[in-house]
Amino acid sequence: MVDDEKAILEVCKRIFDLNEIDLMGTAENGDEAIRKFKAMSNRPDLVIMDQRMPLKDGVTTMKEMHEIDPSTKVLFLSADIRAETKKSALRGGAIGFIDKPFSISELITAVRTAIQAIAGTEIDGGNQKNEDAISFIRN
Repeated sequence: MVDDEKAILEVCKRIFDLNEIDLMGTAENGDEAIRKFKAMSNRPDLVIMDQRMPLKDGVTTMKEMHEIDPSTKVLFLSADIRAETKKSALRGGAIGFIDKPFSISELITAVRTAIQAIAGTEIDGGNQKNEDAISFIRN
């Protein structure tokens, strides 16, 4: 999960824990995310990422991740709700874009749906608890 707001990362970690979604790691900016992503031998099924961050924005970070591993799936969670930003993210290969603020159930549903699509299997809905964030996640 990649987000420059520590509080978002902490809240999301709790939400994912309660919903039995494994968070592989976090980063507070695009540069840190790329360093950690390169070092991973077992990459996440899904990367959750903010758009507006210091040093490197989310779309640029996603493009660099795709250069490292073209199969990388990215879900954006961002307060940057401009239509052009969303179009840029989706054209760049993002699988979705959720506006901040969002509900816990919206986040969990989006993550579970994305992981289900990636795995090609059905995932039990389970608990519906959340908030907002950006990070590396693995089911």
